[in-house]
Amino acid sequence: MGIFQSGINVKTASLLPMMAKSDQVSDLKSQVTAIRASQAVIQFEIDGTIIEANDIFLNAMGYSLAEIQGAHHSMFCTDKLANSQEYKDFWQRLANGEVQSGIFHRVNKHGDDIWISAYYTPIQDKYGRVFKVVKYATDITAEQLRNADYQGQLEGIDRAMAVIEFEVDGTITNANENFLNTVGYSKEEIIGNHHSMFVDAEYRDSADYRAFWMQLGNGEAISDTFYRIGKGGKEIWITASYTPIRDFTGKVFKVVKYARDITEQKKISADHSGQINGIRASQAVISFEPDGTITEANSNFLSAVGYQLEEITGKHHRLFVDVEYAKSDSYKEFWKDLANGIAKTGEFQRFGKGKQEIWIQATYTPIKDAKGRVFKVVKYASDITEQKETIFEIQRLIAAVRGGDLTQRANTDDVHGDNKLMRENINAMLEAIVAPIAEVAKVMRAIAESDLTQSIDGDYSGSMLELKEDVNSAITQLGQFMNDVKESADTVKRNASEISDANVELSARTEEQASSLEETAATMDQMTNSVHQNSANSKHANELAASAREVAVEGGDVIKEAVAAMHGINSSSVKIADIINVIDEIAFQTNLLALNASVEAARAGDKGRGFAVVADEVRDLASRSAISAKEIKNLINESSAQVEHGAKLVDRSGKLLDQIVDSVKKVSTSVNEIMIASQEQNAGIEAVNNAVQEMDAVTQQNSCMVEQAAANSRMLSEQAEMMHGVISRFRV
Repeated sequence: MGIFQSGINVKTASLLPMMAKSDQVSDLKSQVTAIRASQAVIQFEIDGTIIEANDIFLNAMGYSLAEIQGAHHSMFCTDKLANSQEYKDFWQRLANGEVQSGIFHRVNKHGDDIWISAYYTPIQDKYGRVFKVVKYATDITAEQLRNADYQGQLEGIDRAMAVIEFEVDGTITNANENFLNTVGYSKEEIIGNHHSMFVDAEYRDSADYRAFWMQLGNGEAISDTFYRIGKGGKEIWITASYTPIRDFTGKVFKVVKYARDITEQKKISADHSGQINGIRASQAVISFEPDGTITEANSNFLSAVGYQLEEITGKHHRLFVDVEYAKSDSYKEFWKDLANGIAKTGEFQRFGKGKQEIWIQATYTPIKDAKGRVFKVVKYASDITEQKETIFEIQRLIAAVRGGDLTQRANTDDVHGDNKLMRENINAMLEAIVAPIAEVAKVMRAIAESDLTQSIDGDYSGSMLELKEDVNSAITQLGQFMNDVKESADTVKRNASEISDANVELSARTEEQASSLEETAATMDQMTNSVHQNSANSKHANELAASAREVAVEGGDVIKEAVAAMHGINSSSVKIADIINVIDEIAFQTNLLALNASVEAARAGDKGRGFAVVADEVRDLASRSAISAKEIKNLINESSAQVEHGAKLVDRSGKLLDQIVDSVKKVSTSVNEIMIASQEQNAGIEAVNNAVQEMDAVTQQNSCMVEQAAANSRMLSEQAEMMHGVISRFRV
């Protein structure tokens, strides 16, 4: 029989002799009923076919009885399990009458995972043959998931942390690989030993250490950073939690320590802490909120700015900057960048208490939290005011030197250390430059006083030695040159005297020659004036002849035009006479018409009387026109006769004028030839005169030049004498 049945038989075995059979059956039914009321129960054929199930089982799996009855047990298993050899063996063992118990993974109607603690019990008939299987199960899904969660966490902790277990008195019972790697021991070397093997002797024997284990024994957990010692005296720092573990009665039965090795972090932290402490000890440090509000400052900073901490805490950084700069956009951008995590490094001008100017070399460092947000700004600064002032002092000296002032020196009062040394070195450098320059000036003043015996005597090196050698060499060469010049001056003096005497004699001869040429030039000048006057008169006669010729030609042209005009007037007179004849005929015809009109008017009687008057008037007008035409004709005939006579006279005048023009042309030609000859003669005389004048001018110039040369010779002699005197003043 199965475990479940055997359990019942064990419990009831002692009662069977005393109980009636009916009582036994009744008791068994009661127990089965109680089990079915408290557990999930399902019955199967020996091949796994489902026969029936109680409500607890159906509710747990989400099915109705109709949905599972007649189906196989594999419907509650994963496909992998249902198709496995293990599953087949499971049912084979049940068919053989072997009870199967344990914790099983199953799947409900919705595909959710179910964990059950179950007994599969084979039921046998009176012949001992298995005819069905009954499963009694309890749903432990929640508990299983909880245990799985605990187990997962423990495994995760075991992988990530160093874990060691102790008895309540501190005896080591177990340790994982992480802990063993941390302390350097193997598990065999520590199991059974006391925790005190990991602490130093002083702490091991202390009351604090005993109180430590007493506190754990009382169930109080302890978490902190601890100093421990590993194998071979290896120093270890751990952050650990000692956790007392209680049993179901609340009694502490062991202690588990979960630890993390922070030795490297501790070293790094100690290194950082040491560096920061070193920086804080040597530099000015101040902290701000991200908006620039001051939160703290060290003594170095307070000493640099001259404030007390309470005077600046809670105030804004602008307390240390220029008022105009504090209002600027660049200052706002400065703090905006810091709030955004952008560090600022450089040299900054700041102002301490009383507006004392300070220069600092500083780094503004944004400090971020774990989420990367800036929660404060720390400034590490060095006071470089003296260095900056030294730079300004050097710039002042450079400007003075560039301006030619070598008397300025760097101020060394109230300056210390390297800055004082730098200023002293600058002053020494200026002295090293000024000394040779002073000697050069001394030599130059001596030269200005005609003394070439001075030289630079100081002990110098490098470029100054080269300057000394160059100046001394120049003085030596200048002395030699002055000696040479002196000798040359003596020679020039002698030669100048000889040239001066020769020039005096040449000047006298040149003056005589100039006088003769001057008389010749005067005679030639008179001849030139006479010939020039003749040439001018010939030119004027030629101009008059040409003018007369032009007038005669023009008169001939006018006469010809007058003859043409006379002929034109004569032709016009004939045409006018013809017109007058036409007018006369018109008057005659008008007279006839008027006569006819009178006759017609007479015939018309009274009606034609007015017309007769008009006809008379017309006839009278025609008569007068005819008379006037005759008079005009007579006048024109007379004018024509006179015009014809005038034309003959003009024509004759034209012929005479042509003869005059021919004669004038011949005279003009003769005068022109005379003018040309006079001009040529004038040109020749002028050329001779010019030549004589040029000779006279050249002679005069020669005379002047000879006089000038004589004067220059005298001056040269005097200058040579003077130069000899000047050179004689030089001491060489």
